[in-house]
This record gives sequence, structure tokens and C-alpha cells, in this order.
Amino acid sequence: MLLLSAKAISKPAKPNRIQNTEIKSIEMGSLGGVEGSLIKKDEKTEVVSEVSPTPTPQETPQEAPKEAPKVIQLNTNGVEQWRPLVEKYFPATQVNNALAIMRCESGGNPTRHNYNPSTGDNSWGLYQINLYGANAKNRPPAEQLINGEFNIQYAAQMYSWMGRFGSTGGWYNCSRNNGIY
Repeated sequence: MLLLSAKAISKPAKPNRIQNTEIKSIEMGSLGGVEGSLIKKDEKTEVVSEVSPTPTPQETPQEAPKEAPKVIQLNTNGVEQWRPLVEKYFPATQVNNALAIMRCESGGNPTRHNYNPSTGDNSWGLYQINLYGANAKNRPPAEQLINGEFNIQYAAQMYSWMGRFGSTGGWYNCSRNNGIY
């Protein structure tokens, strides 16, 4: 700590200025909570300082640290070419989730078909819309579901009906695998 002896030179009264003050010692850079600087002038040291009290911890209310929201890095490799259409049909807050689901379901292949009667699958397209059993009666035919834009539009409609990803019968495994609930 560098200590200097100085005497403040009187200045005309101005708000927030130090005047007519004998300074015995100062710490370079501050005057007891008042920021300042020293200027050498005619073999005298003038203290130039605006009053700006340094806040103390008691004066500054401290908020409890906020927990950062959980950020999940979603892998959308292989499906980014579909982003403009996903943005067109899905809510903006769900675009990255929708792309992650697409990647998990089809890897971005619009003609992907998963036929496995033992698991109840006859799924088509980017979002693997299942046409197995009774699903075939109230869902579009495979010929439409292998059209990328149509599949995205229909998946967005299903999402709006369910209200979320991961509900039973709607991309459950891919939602869980990607941390989307």
C-alpha cells in the first residue's frame, strides 16, 4: 500500500467535491470510499476527487444465486436440412426438440420405413408415423407420409394434439433418449 501525505487545495464550492480538507495519508486510488487521483501542480499535490461512495455489502442487496436452467445439447446432425420446414410447422420453442426427435426416429431420411409387427410398428417417414393396426384407419397413408414436408406438418399436428413430446404413443423412446419430456 502506497501512502502519501497531501493537502487538498480549496476549490470553489461545487456539489460532490472535497474542499478545505487536510489529508494525512491516503491510499493510492481512493479516499475512504471516495475515488480520486493525484495531480502534481507547482510542487504541491492536488487531490482531485468526485464523491462517489463505494457501496458496501450492506448497501447492495444480494439476491440468492439463481439456478441456471438445464440445457440439454440436442444432436441434430443429419436433419438440419429440414430446419426451415420444422420452423414453419412447430412452435418456435420446440424446433430443436423436434429436430432431435426426427434424428432419433429417421436420421433425416424421409422414406424411412420400420415394419416390425412384433413391436407393433409400421412406421413411415421423418417422424416415423405409425400405421400399425387401428392407426392406419385414422392416419394418412404411407404414400403421403414419405413426403418430407407432409410428414413434418402431420407430426406438428400430432404434437399439438398431445401437447408435448414423449407421451405414450408419441415418440416416447426418442423423447426419453434425448431428455425431452
